[in-house]
Amino acid sequence: MQKLLFVCCLFFTAVSLHERAQAQDAALQRVELQEVALPPDKIGFMDMVTIAAHSAVPPYVHPGVQLFYILEGDFVLKIEGQPELNLKPGMSFKIPAGAPYSFENHSAAAAKLIDFVVERDKPAGTAAP
Repeated sequence: MQKLLFVCCLFFTAVSLHERAQAQDAALQRVELQEVALPPDKIGFMDMVTIAAHSAVPPYVHPGVQLFYILEGDFVLKIEGQPELNLKPGMSFKIPAGAPYSFENHSAAAAKLIDFVVERDKPAGTAAP
């Protein structure tokens, strides 16, 4: 019985993670613009990020500090343990390393931003627990 319960828990966890990844894929599109090796042990990624209109991006986390500059659109950034930020074009912000965060775009237009993440030998990001 314990083995069956364990297998069921693993199955539902995998399904939940898959559903969260699909929700993020629908709400957020990321295009890598540049990757640069930064000696001695870092690598930088610059991406164009689009947050779909009327969408929410589930919580996500990056191992390193993440920097953003808003190009288009208005949206809300939620960083765990901090007040919500209402972001508009021309604004910039940073997300601390390891801090879970999410986006909500309540407007009728997609939001576009440039992000920059620096890390080496670690995944660019993962779904937050």
